[in-house]
Amino acid sequence: MREIVNGKFGAPIGNAGLLFDATKLWKSLAVVGGAKSTTTVGLLSRKGQPEQTGNYSVTAPAIKLKDATIFDVERRA
Repeated sequence: MREIVNGKFGAPIGNAGLLFDATKLWKSLAVVGGAKSTTTVGLLSRKGQPEQTGNYSVTAPAIKLKDATIFDVERRA
């Protein structure tokens, strides 16, 4: 994820998560990138006691949202 500042890409946002409900997400969707913007990201999921891990990947084009709630997924309360 990157913030857009004055119409240009800002610095990357590390450890970013997106908080949304589906209706608000679709209403805030401004642009969907084409085939050249598509990226595949590999992810690791951990859960349970004892811990179990699983790998998965997501492939999607870039999108631009007009309004979004972004948070740090590694921050502890």
